[in-house]
Amino acid sequence: MIRNNLTIYHWIVFWGVLPIVFATLDAGDYAAIISAVVLVGGLVVAWFKFRSGRSHPFIMRISLDPYHIKPRQTRRVAKRLDLDVGDNKILIYISPRKGTSWGRVNMRLVNRKLSLRFNRLWKYEDTDQNIIEVTDFKDVIYETQGEIWGRYFESDPDGVGGYDGVYNPELLVKEGELVWFDVYIRANDVWQGYLSFEGALENRRAWSRIKTKVNRPRHSSTP
Repeated sequence: MIRNNLTIYHWIVFWGVLPIVFATLDAGDYAAIISAVVLVGGLVVAWFKFRSGRSHPFIMRISLDPYHIKPRQTRRVAKRLDLDVGDNKILIYISPRKGTSWGRVNMRLVNRKLSLRFNRLWKYEDTDQNIIEVTDFKDVIYETQGEIWGRYFESDPDGVGGYDGVYNPELLVKEGELVWFDVYIRANDVWQGYLSFEGALENRRAWSRIKTKVNRPRHSSTP
């Protein structure tokens, strides 16, 4: 899992130690200390910009329109996923920020919890399959064109409420290219968490997640 090495815990320690350092210095040293703090702040900003690309290696969006739309129609997309209790079919695209290849991918639902470890703020755990689970996972293009090309995408349950997908041969994905998936999700109760995609980027496993919420069923009023 990708982790931010600088978290809120580091900042608490930093700002807790800084007043102690100032209390031990003469007035003439303040200018040097302020310059050092500004320099460190600039390095921290640059580091977080670098980490943001690593922490979000894939762009992940939900399509609110069918896969096939009119040539001049603007596709509507969402950064959050709203589901209903019951069976849901979701059209989603994944776009890597750098060129890569995928032999195995995974789609699952996870919960986010506060981590007690010093080097990361959040941890992600598989959700309870009795509440919500992925029931199928398909590559939209391979579903209709794969056999024609002699290329295949097969998916199977991963045993923890998600689905593994395997490309044979590996799928080469260019930077910014959209890879489309149909994701089938069964929700048995209200729930909040994340839909998580796992792939590969720069010869390492990488994740991207999108906030997901299962809404309460709407009861139609009777006259």
